[in-house]
Amino acid sequence: MFGSLSEQVEVKVPAEKAWDLYGSIKLGDIAAKHILERLDVLEGDGGVGTVIKITFKPGSGISYYKEKYTMIDNDNMVRETEIVEGGYLDFGFTLYRVCIEVKDNPNDKTGASCIVKMTIEYEVKEEAADNASLVTIEPFVVLMNLIRTRYKMFGSLSEEVEVKVSADKAWQLYGTIKLGEIAAKHTLECMEVIEGDGGVGTIIKVTFKPESRVSYCKEKFTMIDNDKMVREVDIIEGGYLDFGYTLYRIRIEVKDNANDKTGASCVVKMTIEYEVKEEAAGNASLVTIEPFVVLMKYANEHLLNST
Repeated sequence: MFGSLSEQVEVKVPAEKAWDLYGSIKLGDIAAKHILERLDVLEGDGGVGTVIKITFKPGSGISYYKEKYTMIDNDNMVRETEIVEGGYLDFGFTLYRVCIEVKDNPNDKTGASCIVKMTIEYEVKEEAADNASLVTIEPFVVLMNLIRTRYKMFGSLSEEVEVKVSADKAWQLYGTIKLGEIAAKHTLECMEVIEGDGGVGTIIKVTFKPESRVSYCKEKFTMIDNDKMVREVDIIEGGYLDFGYTLYRIRIEVKDNANDKTGASCVVKMTIEYEVKEEAAGNASLVTIEPFVVLMKYANEHLLNST
């Protein structure tokens, strides 16, 4: 006797971000924390061939089973696991497979959300056909909803503006510590260079004006790509980290203006990426792109005045 059950949910993160969790052993870590007694990795590192032992909470009807990762397709974002010992196999099942698929949300052209689908496929011996009723998709629905709640603790905000100077000229400001000097002049109390000269590894201390929600933060320049004109800065002390955040990253990108064939203008994009602890999820609402919109205004005025 064959059968299948499936359920899908919309998740408010891009497909690639969802796959980073659903396509890896991290998914088991979340299940172990919330709905299982424990999870042990017996073999492997999360790739094909990995074997894990899942122990259920008392009263679950099943004490444990061992599960093997039989297929992982990172390009199509599909993963399959099969029970190889215990669990449903002890009830006359010859196959119990879980298939996870992550795909773009066809109703979201921005790419900011995706669809996650979980499918159970099973086969049970004829003499144990009545046990087919034991199969339920409900634990996976619970897990997907837990993860959907978890993703509320991740997020990003971005804003981009057109600047009437070439991309190379804009990068000379946005790709360097000079941008901090503009911020210090117009929007901050002060900025101090603690370490470095503006390259990767540079650490600065940003002190905010007295009326600000936070008093200070230390930022580290973690990535600078001069060819692609992209720079990333992470808070490493103070600021949002004091409000339960585990990540607060600012990405700056300068690119040619696709609508200007003369090369006389460019587009500057600023993005905030953040992650906040589960117990501080309410603080995710503190994040705002507005200060960076103001900073871009002053920076762009500086660029225009210096041409």
